[in-house]
Parts: sequence; C-alpha cells; structure tokens
Amino acid sequence: MDIVIRNGALITGDGKAFHKRATVYIKDGRIADIHIGSAGTSDEIAARTIIDATGCIVIPGIINAHAHGCICGPSMPSGSPPLSADDIAYFRNRHLLQGTTTLLNVCGLAMADEVYSDGVRHQIDIRVSTAHTLKNIQAALAVDGRGLSVPHLSATIDEMLASGAVALGEVGGGQTLGGGAQDYRFIPEAVLRETGIEATPETARRLKDAVLGRFLDQAGGMSESVLEDELDRAGLSPHVTTERIREIITRSVMPSVALSLDGFDEIAEEAERVGYPAIFHNAAPSAKRLSAVVEKHPNARIVAGHSNHPKLLAG
Repeated sequence: MDIVIRNGALITGDGKAFHKRATVYIKDGRIADIHIGSAGTSDEIAARTIIDATGCIVIPGIINAHAHGCICGPSMPSGSPPLSADDIAYFRNRHLLQGTTTLLNVCGLAMADEVYSDGVRHQIDIRVSTAHTLKNIQAALAVDGRGLSVPHLSATIDEMLASGAVALGEVGGGQTLGGGAQDYRFIPEAVLRETGIEATPETARRLKDAVLGRFLDQAGGMSESVLEDELDRAGLSPHVTTERIREIITRSVMPSVALSLDGFDEIAEEAERVGYPAIFHNAAPSAKRLSAVVEKHPNARIVAGHSNHPKLLAG
C-alpha cells in the first residue's frame, strides 16, 4: 500500500455508517480497502506512509458547491475586483482544513483560466460557474463591475462551458440583490461620501430595512418617525435628512435589483438549453421570482442557493 490511515473513527459517506475505529488502505491514489476495528500490521509495515488518526475522524472529501473568493478573477456577482492573493489563499486553506477537496466558486463572472492565474496551484480541485448573460453583466456594472474587463464582458455561456465551467450562476447575490454586501460595503460607502460619517453594517442594514422593507419593495418600509429614530440612533440626524437618506439608500440598492431579477430568467432559459445545473440567490427579495422561474422552465436544473438565508422566515 502507498498510504495507511489507522486508528481513526470513520464516516464512509453513505449517510448512515459511523465506525469508531477503522483502517483505510490507499494505493495508486484510490481507496483499496477498509478494515473495521483493529487491523493487522503487515500492510502497514509495507506502506510508504502510515498516518495515525487516533482522536480524528476520517471522512470522504467534501464537495462544496457554493463558495466565493477562492479564485483570482472578478469577485462576487457584482464583478468586483479580485481579492488579494493573501485573502484567496486564506479562503482556499480554510475550506481545505474543513475537509473540502472539490470546490465550486460561484462568483459567476470570472474566466476558467483565472482559477490559478496567480500561478499557485492548490490541493483543492477548484471549478468555476458562469453567469455571462446580458442582464447579469448589466446588474454587476450597475453596482460595481470594476473587476470586469473585455473578456469577461464578451464571454458567453457556451464559451465558458467549453473552457471548463461546470454550472451556471450564481444568479444574483448580496451585492446585486441588495443583501449583505450592501450592509457592509456599498451603503456605508454611500453614507460616508454624503455625510463624512462611517456607518456600521448594522446601521446600514437597519436603514435599508427602514427605507425599502424586507422584500426591497418599499411596501414594508417604516414610517417617517421610525426612520428619524434610526438616524438619531446612528448619530446621522445632524448630517442628513430622512428624505435624503431615502435617496441614498434607494440609489445604492435598487439600480441592480431589477436587472438581477431579469437575469434569473436568462440563466434558467440557458440552463434548460444546455442541461447544466444553475445556482440562484434565494432570499426574501428573490424567492417569488425564483418560484416563477421554476414554473416557467420545468426542465431547468435549478439549485436554490443558501435557502437558510436569514431573510427567509420559517413556514
């Protein structure tokens, strides 16, 4: 044997088996045998590498089908500039240390050859997805798009699949659909430009909910007096009126939302055509559109991403 892993607890990956003690034998890069309980030592002596997994759990490699920030191309559905090399390495290593061996980076607008454009290979098998349709690119440009160059803007779904993409999406995201990125980045930047005051992510979220409501339809927005209270709480009252903060929040959040929702239909249609699975941002503002897309494109393989999103309510 090439490798023997002994004395560890073993999860086989069939969804039900857990063995308190087992030995795993590996030859030519494949699992050759598994021995449950205490094992003999003859094969272990002959093995080139023996790993004592006492106190550890041995599991099959995890496939993470929804991750961000692990490649060198444009980040997130907003087409923002790539993360730093240190951040990319950190995210890759974090996934590896948690047991991930195959990972799908679903930022959606990077090219397949940008996975390792820094020249640094990694132990994880990292793949990319594609959201290269007109509305999704327009949504990215509406909120950011500073990481997009001519190849990103001109790429097509077919070209991306031919070059190695394995899924469509992610369609929408916290950036283009008014989610978390608006709270920690875009709204604070807009408030800082307008008032000179740094708003925290919590303040940005509360102001966004007060102005636009949970569904970003303004129907769930709060009354003027409540918005005034929120400005007082954030220390912004001396610097901006309620009318002006409504304009700031709306201008930051809404331009990309309609474009991004239209992108749902584009990607579903493409998924139906090419037969590849498509990953969609599933949250309160997009849930109704996603349900409509499922009905309209019954042959599309649709994945409702992060359906445990905090914007969704139980029941």
